[in-house]
Amino acid sequence: MYQIIEKNIAGIPCLELVDKDLVQVALPLVIHFHGWQQNKEESLFVAIQLAAHGFRCLIPDALGHGDRYQDTENPAPDLFFQCLTQNVADYFTIKNFYQDQGLIRQNFIAASGLSMGGITVAMLMTQDPDLSAGSILMGTPCLVEFSQSLIDNVRKNLVAEQISASEFDQLNDKIISKLSPYDLSQQLEKIAGRPLLFWHGLKDDIIPLQQAEQVADQAKQQDYGRQVYFVGDFQTGHKVKTIQAYRQTRFFQYFCHGFAGDILKQLEIDLNQKFGRHKMASPAHKTFSF
Repeated sequence: MYQIIEKNIAGIPCLELVDKDLVQVALPLVIHFHGWQQNKEESLFVAIQLAAHGFRCLIPDALGHGDRYQDTENPAPDLFFQCLTQNVADYFTIKNFYQDQGLIRQNFIAASGLSMGGITVAMLMTQDPDLSAGSILMGTPCLVEFSQSLIDNVRKNLVAEQISASEFDQLNDKIISKLSPYDLSQQLEKIAGRPLLFWHGLKDDIIPLQQAEQVADQAKQQDYGRQVYFVGDFQTGHKVKTIQAYRQTRFFQYFCHGFAGDILKQLEIDLNQKFGRHKMASPAHKTFSF
């Protein structure tokens, strides 16, 4: 049976989910990042799966979210991007805390995330060579391209309501310059052979599926991308369900325990056993749909 523990790690409000009998035992660690305008509690369904299968899972509240929310009349126009870079900093704070406690088994630490959290995972692949594995649920590795599209979409309202056109252009340049070093799509070699799972709904109208799929296909053509996997879901938009949480849990388990078989085939078998038969995607799309 898992236990939910409220923690504050160097000012970061977190929930830790772990088997109640293994709280002080070294375990593989997964840090999970929630999405934009969500909070750590809304990702409990992900952490429950991980804790039930032998992982310690930490969910931090992102900057400006959950217990870190600040009610301001005019939030910073670049808050989304601040959240992303702060998530990366929070990851290292949490990782160092558990390393100092001696609670990470065999140095296995993985990162997972939904939407904004998935983007965070892609960023972490560029920043921590010791990250063991990653799972990007409906996120994008094309940080600069996606960020620029967001900036372009809000330009009209921001310029009209809050700042001048020249101030906006300066903000634009500042944001892109700050995010560029984190853009996984521009430095795919940093995947470095590590397990990386992309999952995306084909009906997602928030974050383009094509960005993740194209990067995954490109990476898989090189040796550094030999353990990159992309899974698409025919029936889903910008939403993650329990079956996806179970899929990424099994994915982390395979690599934590040294599984050497066909990962996607084994995922299909495991998911069919637990949830029943599900339609596979067309061969042309090269993905599975559960």
